[in-house]
Amino acid sequence: CFRGLAEGIIICMEQQLHLSDIDRNMYEYLLVDILDKKLSSKAALEERLKYVELPVRGELVLLSMSVGKDYVSVSSYLISQVEQLLPGERVFLYQENILVLLEQKRVSSTLDMLESFLEENAFCCGVSRPFSDLLFLPTAYSQSCAAIRLGVRISSNRILEKLGVYGSKYDKTIFRYDDYFSYHTVESAAENKILSPLIGYLIKTDEKENNDHLRVLHAFLQCERRPTLAAAQLHMHRNNVIYRVDRIESMLNHWEMPK
Repeated sequence: CFRGLAEGIIICMEQQLHLSDIDRNMYEYLLVDILDKKLSSKAALEERLKYVELPVRGELVLLSMSVGKDYVSVSSYLISQVEQLLPGERVFLYQENILVLLEQKRVSSTLDMLESFLEENAFCCGVSRPFSDLLFLPTAYSQSCAAIRLGVRISSNRILEKLGVYGSKYDKTIFRYDDYFSYHTVESAAENKILSPLIGYLIKTDEKENNDHLRVLHAFLQCERRPTLAAAQLHMHRNNVIYRVDRIESMLNHWEMPK
C-alpha cells in the first residue's frame, strides 16, 4: 500500500512539475548554480538534469543583456517584456544582467526581435561563442560581459580609429564576443602584467593631455622605427616625428611603477 501511494505521489508531482512554474524555477536554479560554479563535475550536472527539463540542446549561445544597477529593481517587469518578445524562451536575471540561453540556430532571429527593445531602453547585449557543454556556462557569461564592456568602450572612444586601425566594427547595442576576442586577449594580458604597464600609462597621459602619443608610437614601431616612413603615415614632418618619439622615450624613462 505504501509503495502504491508513493508511486501515485511521484506521478502527481511530475504532472505538477510540468503544469506550473516549478520546472521553470528549477531550470533557473540549475543555471545559476552552474554560473556560481557550485556544479563543477559532469556527474553532479547529470544528476541535476534528471529533475530539470532543459529546453535547449546541441550547440548553445548565451545572450547577456546589461541593464545596470538602476534597473535591477524593475527586473521582473523587464524580464516579462523580454519573454513577450521571445515566447517560449527561458529568461532570468543574474547579477545585473538578463540572460537567455539559446540554441545557436535561433540566435540571429532572436537578436532581430530584441534589437528595438535594446535601442528603446538603451541596453546592450553581449553574445558568447557557441558551446555544447553546460559547464562552459561561466566562461560564456564572461565572454558575453567582455563583449559588452569592450564593444561599448571601442564604439564610444574610437581608440582603434585614432591608432589608424581601420575596418573595425562600431556597434551600438549588440556585441558579439568573436568580434572582440583579440581585444579581450590583450586586456587579459595587461591585467596579468604580460604587457608592459607603460602602454597603460601612455594611454592615460594621452587622455589627460588630449594628445596622441600612442598613435605616434604605434606608427613609428609599425614602420620599423624609420621616421621618414612614419612621418608619411602620420602626415607629419620627419623632424616632428623624431621630436615626438624623443619626448615619448623621455616620458617612459622617467615613469615609475606604482607601489
